[in-house]
Amino acid sequence: MLRKKMLGVALVAAVAFAGIATASASAIGWKVETASLGAGVKESIKETPTIAKPFVLKKFNGLTIECSTLKAKSAFIEGTNKTTSSGLNFSGCSVTTNSKCAVEEPIETVPVAATLEAGPPVKLKFAPKEGTQFTTVTLKSKPGLTCAQAAMFNVVGTATGEAPEAGTEKLGHLLNFTTGSGSSLSFGEETAQLTGEPELELTSGKKWSGS
Repeated sequence: MLRKKMLGVALVAAVAFAGIATASASAIGWKVETASLGAGVKESIKETPTIAKPFVLKKFNGLTIECSTLKAKSAFIEGTNKTTSSGLNFSGCSVTTNSKCAVEEPIETVPVAATLEAGPPVKLKFAPKEGTQFTTVTLKSKPGLTCAQAAMFNVVGTATGEAPEAGTEKLGHLLNFTTGSGSSLSFGEETAQLTGEPELELTSGKKWSGS
């Protein structure tokens, strides 16, 4: 009897702990000038963020595209823990693995949304608002040359970046896309890696955080 009671207490404690952990994880949200951003309240993000490290999309077979500029169209953080954009435009792109190929620009995504995820480190997981396809990437031949890889490639999945200083109120926050940050992408039906590091700021110039 005593053993059954002990098992019952342990089970209740485990359920309670899981509930606390879930509540803690779900409590993470945006703050602007120390005030929590209310549900549905928006703050716009600067359209052209600073790029600390260029974006690199690498296909499993080695095909690699690098882009130096990002434009986040109609981008917002939204209370309590969302980020949205009507489309992300990448330009200044080149095929670094084949000098005979060029990229049609801009590479423009469909509307995207991201969810703030508790850490450490805090993460933002981006996905298309509808479906799974982010964009298409078109490779073409440079003038007078022949690009053997010329084709249109679909980019599908999710892209996850880490925000290591999200809990600190700052003007700008680096978002690190690395090989280990949790992205799950395919590029032309092959596994792909996305790396890059934009620094996001609010259009208002206010300090902000995610915690």
